[in-house]
Amino acid sequence: LSLHLCSIGKFACAGDIVDFLAVPENREQLKIHQPISVCMAHCWMKQMGWKWKQEAKGQYIDGHKREDVVTYHQ
Repeated sequence: LSLHLCSIGKFACAGDIVDFLAVPENREQLKIHQPISVCMAHCWMKQMGWKWKQEAKGQYIDGHKREDVVTYHQ
């Protein structure tokens, strides 16, 4: 399960676990008898050490040091 989440990358979410375990072969391999809820998948991710954070938005990335921009802000 951890390998599956790592293969998705940093944007993995609880829904990815639910989708993964919707496949009967995956559940059989992990000895899970029925599909799980998103809430349960979220709890599992917490137990595996996954953390959530808000992406920063609205920051100047490019061009904020250009001469015309610096002049405009003074």
